[in-house]
Amino acid sequence: MTSILTLFIFAILVDRRWMVFWTTIYIGCVIASLWLGMGRWTNAQGNAVAMLATRTVSSITAGTMACMLSRFKKNQDITRRETSRFINHLSIPTITSDENGWILGINNAALALFDDADILGKPYFSFFHSASEKGRSIQRYLDLVSGATPGPISIDLVDDKNRKHVFPSTLSRLTIDGKDIIITMIYPTMDERDKGFEGE
Repeated sequence: MTSILTLFIFAILVDRRWMVFWTTIYIGCVIASLWLGMGRWTNAQGNAVAMLATRTVSSITAGTMACMLSRFKKNQDITRRETSRFINHLSIPTITSDENGWILGINNAALALFDDADILGKPYFSFFHSASEKGRSIQRYLDLVSGATPGPISIDLVDDKNRKHVFPSTLSRLTIDGKDIIITMIYPTMDERDKGFEGE
């Protein structure tokens, strides 16, 4: 059990490029320590060789599972990175947020529209919300996340730092690695385009 827990900790903390190397070293150390201490296990009810074999198989199994977990983490990282890269290259101002309304990402085109660029990790509706019926708009957001509303949905957003900036927006749900995120695409008015929208 200790071997399994240790290797899973390896899978979480160790860089995936070194995962196979350190797993092999760890299994080798376990086998060596078991072999050297084999004499202490022999008793009337037990068999030292059988115990050594059992623990060796357990360590190898744990190592294999840890490597599989590390590979899964690698695939998740690639998916998130490529999704962020794709969104950042869109000419349409785009913002991503999680199921609880926390902002995950904002592309360069969207940064040009807002007075406060430091919005990552902050609440979605603290910076911009529906120009009218804020509570209803929040409920529509939550319904979109839960799947109660299939989406996409259209909402007029307003910059909470400068309420004269109103943005027609489309919200869609995207599932990445089992987690739902909301993608908000903003369509600036002509006045906002004149302000310096890069996608014009």
